[in-house]
Amino acid sequence: MVSSVKRVLLVDDMKSIRSAEQAALDPYGLEIEQADSGAAGLQKILNSEWDLIFLDIEMPVMDGPTMLRLIRARGIKTPVVLVTSVSATSVLAGAIRLGAAHYISKPFTADQIRAAAVKLLKLDPALLDVQPPKVLLQHSAPMLPVELASLLPAHVLLDTSTALAQTIDLLEEATPGLVLVQSDKLGDQMVAVASVMRLSAPAAGIFAVGEGAVSAPYAPRDDLDGVLPYPLSEAVVHRFLYLNYLRPLVFTDGPTLRAAAFQGEPEHLPAYFASLTRHLIARCGTAAARGEVRVDLGLVPQDPEPMARLIAEVHSALAPSGTAVWFRPGEPMLPQLTARPELSQALLL
Repeated sequence: MVSSVKRVLLVDDMKSIRSAEQAALDPYGLEIEQADSGAAGLQKILNSEWDLIFLDIEMPVMDGPTMLRLIRARGIKTPVVLVTSVSATSVLAGAIRLGAAHYISKPFTADQIRAAAVKLLKLDPALLDVQPPKVLLQHSAPMLPVELASLLPAHVLLDTSTALAQTIDLLEEATPGLVLVQSDKLGDQMVAVASVMRLSAPAAGIFAVGEGAVSAPYAPRDDLDGVLPYPLSEAVVHRFLYLNYLRPLVFTDGPTLRAAAFQGEPEHLPAYFASLTRHLIARCGTAAARGEVRVDLGLVPQDPEPMARLIAEVHSALAPSGTAVWFRPGEPMLPQLTARPELSQALLL
């Protein structure tokens, strides 16, 4: 099966710029990778095919125009969007002559990044879900909301609460992608509290935040996904929570639901599969009104055991409603999955 997913490469020596670009593009269901220099970007371009490149002009070692010149010399015609703080007309004109299709000046807005992607990738904006992700934080430390807001991408919405009853009310009003509860006063009751929250937020990540927590971020106990150490770090918030609970994991691609690719550290794969499973159950239930549901797992890591568990859990959750769900994994997984009698009838061959 040839994937219809567009591949985008972000090349910039500043992590904050790459993160802002990716946050703007995440809701579009694109396969996105980053490179922190022109040399690293060139290597990725030579080793793989891309549909669009966002390229910084000013970078050490190898600047944007040099990288662009090298890829054009090799006959690579991928559209390039220059992202630049350089106002020199000669620099921009030279890059455009090399085949840059568009340019955006820093500081840019998310809408500018999205508009360039829509135009150059010929996306249909009407099919794109760009609702901002939301975090619900119940806290007792006055500075925790400020600290968390400083670590989250700018487009993420943050609701706060100081009491459990208020948190439950907020959950019923709007379902967030992530619920964080400062748990120092709740102790062993946190697991029971998470079970109550799960009723209103079945697909959300639900985590306690406590001083001295030393477990891995994802360490589930029933409906509680884990306990995060306080104070929160950038690595936990962005590399773990954002990538697995706040960026979109399921996209509508015509008549098919498509699962997003995994991003982040290898040790976070269990959290990704658990979160993806919940989101597929929720989205398949909604899509069932259109008839049978097809799920494309082509971008999911092709590991037979977690993929088999995902298919079995989604199928089991939807079976009582009579919803027919068909899964299409990547080609390498088909022989191993079809050999399992409990899965073979749920696969699109």
